[in-house]
Amino acid sequence: MCNIEATNVSKCVPLILHGDDAESHRRRSFMICSFASLLVKGSSPWESRLLCYCLDSSKTCDETLNTMDSWMVWSLVELMSGRYLDKGPWGETVPSRKGLEGKELAGGWRAVLCAHRGDEKYLAKAYHIGVSWLSQQVCWTCKASRMSTSSLLYTHFGPNAQHRTTFLTTSDFIQLCKPNPWVRLPGWHVDVMTYDLLHVFDLTLVPDAAASVS
Repeated sequence: MCNIEATNVSKCVPLILHGDDAESHRRRSFMICSFASLLVKGSSPWESRLLCYCLDSSKTCDETLNTMDSWMVWSLVELMSGRYLDKGPWGETVPSRKGLEGKELAGGWRAVLCAHRGDEKYLAKAYHIGVSWLSQQVCWTCKASRMSTSSLLYTHFGPNAQHRTTFLTTSDFIQLCKPNPWVRLPGWHVDVMTYDLLHVFDLTLVPDAAASVS
């Protein structure tokens, strides 16, 4: 892809990609995918976030999301390499790239995906993960179990909990999920996946903690 030793890291932009469902009038849901730089500070997130795509969830299926994500991954490969690609996501000719194949992109600037953020619903869709709180294994980053007889029971959340020793490697995770565009991104690592803190704290932990206190 590129020679890492010859790459000017001062011209590399770390990106965070965010996906989520947004409800509108009459509970109609839209899938929103956006991105921003991790280096932006001193401004509102709304001023630095750029929209990638918006899908009407009621009119889409897994294949729709796969197609959009295939274009996203293809674009990220182009940004990572810093060169125009000559073929599209499926090996087809891209008319807008005619005559630009292999030429430098954006004056030598590159961008690298460092975080792929979303709630559990979005990440499960994007990576086609079958693991959920209803399955025996309840976590896709470790082997925590919901079975009460298991030594890996997820409610054992102390520092010595046994499931803390079972974190999945990147290859383990790829075997756990179904084929999807994201794991084919060169250099992709399981640590890129991250939960949206709004959903983790404000919408789940905080209400439960408040209810327990009261």
